[in-house]
Amino acid sequence: MKSQLECAPCILKWVYERAGILATGKGRFQLVERISGILAREFHSGTNVGCLSNKITDSVNDYLLKSADYYGGIKLRSNQLVHKLLPVARKYIEKGRNPRERFKRAFRLASASNVAPMSVPGEAFRFREVINIFRGKNPLPTFIGDVFETARRASHILYLTDNAGEIGFDSLLITKLKEMGPKVNLVAKEDPFFEDATMKDALFFSMDKL
Repeated sequence: MKSQLECAPCILKWVYERAGILATGKGRFQLVERISGILAREFHSGTNVGCLSNKITDSVNDYLLKSADYYGGIKLRSNQLVHKLLPVARKYIEKGRNPRERFKRAFRLASASNVAPMSVPGEAFRFREVINIFRGKNPLPTFIGDVFETARRASHILYLTDNAGEIGFDSLLITKLKEMGPKVNLVAKEDPFFEDATMKDALFFSMDKL
């Protein structure tokens, strides 16, 4: 991912707000110093933003550990909510008339569940976009190219997870991917990591059994 000028303030804001959620006044200043120090040394037009973000989050691991309890409750409640929605989600997917349509329905749910606030979450994710798809209220996510055919032709798929809760809808899409034949490798964050899905969240949805 190539860097843009707006990436620097975005990274600073995103990491600072999340890592410093339980920090004291002095700790917040130290957090900003760490993040801005790395940005000052390493952010330039050719920077790989993904690698830079990893380096910055690694540098604030002590803050991650302190904020783990705050995010742990939000992630658990998000997972529990999605777990209750999965039977409805499965019925929605199986109403597809053929494998292509069922795949696209699973893909839409996984995509819609990715909609989350950029600010620090203050409560469990509600997944209103997904629920509105069940109810026929939301515009459906659109596809760029033939995603079904691309997946069908693949022999190996690397699947990167994002948020807790959302990973439950990912499990439905991965089920459809595996039915098509390719080997699927799932990657989750190392615990703890803000509201993002970790192995603990993958196991909550029994993804090890997929």
